[in-house]
Amino acid sequence: MRSFLKNGEKLQELVDATSPAVILLQEIWQMTPELKGYKCVDAKREHRSGGGVAILAKNDQDLKPIYKHMDKNLELICADTSEYRIFNIYLPPHSDVAEALNILKLVIEKLGKSKKVKIWGGDF
Repeated sequence: MRSFLKNGEKLQELVDATSPAVILLQEIWQMTPELKGYKCVDAKREHRSGGGVAILAKNDQDLKPIYKHMDKNLELICADTSEYRIFNIYLPPHSDVAEALNILKLVIEKLGKSKKVKIWGGDF
């Protein structure tokens, strides 16, 4: 689904019908997505438009951001719930994929050792 701002109501309908535990959004631009019944952690670009990533989890879950990385090659947020370690990744157009993979390797070395179930998602 493209454009949360334009299609947020449609997304809310889908969420109401399916009740996912976790939702991953990319290219959130400068807004913090809000869905009824969910809490959100996000990472937004500071000095240019576009991009951004968000993790939403049901309100009954403890959602704690543990890592953010935002640069021209990789946008990433990582958060924990009681059960999951969740990674949401966005590679902007014209990213240096080799550099993005190097960053991801470091993130995996640093954060991948958790015994929690890992959820990886994104637009890459």
